[in-house]
Amino acid sequence: MTIMTAPETTRYTSLSMAFHWGMAILIVGSWGIGTWMVDLEDRGSQFFWYQQHKSWGFVIFMLALMRLGWRFATPAPALPEGMKRYERLLAAGAHVLLYALMVAIPVTGWLMSSANIWGIETRVFDLFALPHPLAPSQETEAFWMTVHKRLTDALALLLLVHVAAALKHHYVDRDAVLRRMLPAGSKGRGRQD
Repeated sequence: MTIMTAPETTRYTSLSMAFHWGMAILIVGSWGIGTWMVDLEDRGSQFFWYQQHKSWGFVIFMLALMRLGWRFATPAPALPEGMKRYERLLAAGAHVLLYALMVAIPVTGWLMSSANIWGIETRVFDLFALPHPLAPSQETEAFWMTVHKRLTDALALLLLVHVAAALKHHYVDRDAVLRRMLPAGSKGRGRQD
């Protein structure tokens, strides 16, 4: 998968920044709900939060598709010239994985929900129901639950690496990699490129 870059671009667009930070908040929030809801003892409250988790998962999925479309249509800022080839490859690979996980995690959650043996609908903010493409099956639900959990764990690890890399660029390399994703006027310790 080739993602466009253009050397003349020094900052991400406002829409790219909105996608990035908005989805970061939604993903962390959805992860928090997903982790917390499984231990709720009140079944009514648990049902409500499961539906919220699924609803936000649907929003994340749709935003991920829009973000991918925007990413292919809009060049990214060029990476600093001093970056080594392996660093550029790692950065590109990490971004491809992030995009893939942002799409795959909601899909696996939907497949898990669609296989539930209770026939519980997946309702998006109680506005409409998503179709269930799988027949009810405890084994199928358990399989997709495992896949969903493993992909979520992978995303959590990748996000930590992503944040660590951005901070390394800002505080150690002192380049503009982090600042190009911050709103205009943001100040930082990195040199102005």
